Amino acid sequence: MKIPAQYREAVEKSADTAGLPIGIIAAQINQESGWNPKAVSPVGARGIAQFMPETWEEWGNGKDPFDPFAGLDAQGRYMKYLAGEIADLTSNEKEKIQFTLAAYNAGAGNVQKYGGISRPSRKPATMWKSSWATPRWTIPQTAKSPVASISGSCKPMNGHTPCPIHA
Repeated sequence: MKIPAQYREAVEKSADTAGLPIGIIAAQINQESGWNPKAVSPVGARGIAQFMPETWEEWGNGKDPFDPFAGLDAQGRYMKYLAGEIADLTSNEKEKIQFTLAAYNAGAGNVQKYGGISRPSRKPATMWKSSWATPRWTIPQTAKSPVASISGSCKPMNGHTPCPIHA
């Protein structure tokens, strides 16, 4: 993942704050806004890190959501918070990353409620953890969601999708 030079140091700091690899934060920002600090999503997410206004109120420290450095700083602090919220669900670094990204997209409460799955599934939460040993999904080359792009997109098999991804 190529990080624009003007954001390299801020991304490194964000990743360090979050306790996540630089490549994860960079891929997330690339997917969310394409490094466009003026990006606005159809649902109202704003800035380089695509914070919803309510979330920005809490994490933006009173700064402009279109300030890319404020956005990257908030991203690191928010991802650290989310990682802490789902920590009891994870047993390894890969799960930490995937569940934190799922929490970013669907909310930590949903990830906790569904045991690591960010959308309701009729299968037990253990289905998700067991999918690491015996994958029931494949990773396509293209993906649309930040979770899918970074950690693999899930294709339903046997009537379920045991992945941290939401529609």
